[in-house]
Amino acid sequence: MARRAGPPPVGINPNIPLPIQRDLRKVADFAFDAQSRAEAAQATAATKFGKEDLLEIATAVRAEFQPGGEVPFSITGLLGQAAQPQIAGLPTLTALPIAGVYNQVNTAVVVNGVLYVYARPIGNPSAPPAWTPVSAVTVIEDTHANRVSLPQYAAANYPAGPHFGTTFFWETNSTLTDRQSLYVVQQISGVNKWVFVTGLYRDVIGNIPTDLGTLDTGFLFRITGQSLTLRWLGTVWSYDSGIYIGTFSAVVSFAAALSGVGAGPPAFDSTYEHNWIWNGSTFILNGESSQQRVMTGGSAPQGGVWYPCDGGTYTCVTSPIGTASIPTQNLNNPVGTPPEPALLMTGGTAALSPATAPKWDAAAVTDDESSHAHSVGDTTANITTVAGATTVVTSVNGTTGPGSAHHHALSNANAKINPPGVANGGLAQYYGTSWFMRA
Repeated sequence: MARRAGPPPVGINPNIPLPIQRDLRKVADFAFDAQSRAEAAQATAATKFGKEDLLEIATAVRAEFQPGGEVPFSITGLLGQAAQPQIAGLPTLTALPIAGVYNQVNTAVVVNGVLYVYARPIGNPSAPPAWTPVSAVTVIEDTHANRVSLPQYAAANYPAGPHFGTTFFWETNSTLTDRQSLYVVQQISGVNKWVFVTGLYRDVIGNIPTDLGTLDTGFLFRITGQSLTLRWLGTVWSYDSGIYIGTFSAVVSFAAALSGVGAGPPAFDSTYEHNWIWNGSTFILNGESSQQRVMTGGSAPQGGVWYPCDGGTYTCVTSPIGTASIPTQNLNNPVGTPPEPALLMTGGTAALSPATAPKWDAAAVTDDESSHAHSVGDTTANITTVAGATTVVTSVNGTTGPGSAHHHALSNANAKINPPGVANGGLAQYYGTSWFMRA
């Protein structure tokens, strides 16, 4: 039988003690023998498996390393950088886990879009672990209707924060026509609640929110197309700023929509140009009055609607808000055109009193006649003699004798005076003026 070739000689330092040299040679023989066996096995495999067989084996082995295989490959605990980005694969939940497989230190989960880690406080490794949001501030964007109705938006699902809060909800939509208001999770009496922070909701008065409570205190509502803004006080709406502007009929309709709103909102009607203020139940005139008369130099006063006092009937406002038809006196006829204008005097009546002629005083008489005589000139006088004969006097010179002490009475029947006027006289110095009445 042929003797198997031995291992190649191993060079050993002759200075090494012989017992040790013998042990080293045994180790070397073992190594060389193992190498020879491996080479023989490789040569045998090459003759039994082709390339296709080896690829099939590799594919089968690879499948067992994939997720779902018998031995899925894991890099847990192996630090390094993968060739491609890796998906975290964190569990997505709708509420924080209280117990179970997730409550392990340094476990991470996603709750309603917020990343949480079950960890101990930094600097206090002996403290019990707790679920802590990873991000400092979380802002959720969705509609108001979804915030108050969907269970995943319940405030109990979010941290309240140590002070102001770290989870916010912005009520909005794609057209920016939602309430556009910001809320934050705060702890109220030990319970997490959504609390109003800031915002401004714009809409028609008919859509003013009716679902607000004490946690919505400070909520602002501005009427579409107006500057008037109302503020929610926790139980009632109150005036904040701005003014409502519209026609008189629009202001009347607006009053009906303000039912339940506290006193304060102002309004301006563009029909009669009056300022109004809401007193909690209706609109009343705000520092103004209606139907007052003023006298000007000819033109209507600026500001407001004014009617001429020409005897016509005009529509004026009333307070509380309403209207009434008010007649005017004819005070604006031109001077010299009957009936001419007259002064308005205390105690006068609503009807125009025309100018009249003055009356004589009851004691008015003519001058005393006893102190004067009448001249007698050349006149023809018939003088009757005692005997009955007539003597013709052709020339008389002298005066009559003094008269007796007497007077003649004066009366309106004979001593007439015309009423005062431009043509008749008797007017005091005057300026041309005009009278107007406020709507």
